[in-house]
Amino acid sequence: MDPTISVLQLRTQPPASALLVDVRSGTEFASGHIPGAVNIPMDQIEARLDDLGVNVPLVLICQAGKRARMTAGLL
Repeated sequence: MDPTISVLQLRTQPPASALLVDVRSGTEFASGHIPGAVNIPMDQIEARLDDLGVNVPLVLICQAGKRARMTAGLL
């Protein structure tokens, strides 16, 4: 499975039972986000690992993909 999905794929075929994690800043998240997504900014992800489910698929969301890829590398 390709670890990257497009916005269109996320809208039309969201991964079943995945946790949507928006890694943008709180300000960016407040300006608009995917319904059901939780905001855990990239710079807080390591401190908030307990907020992520164990054995739950994650979809990391950001504006262009760079922060999501970097966060995936941290995890």
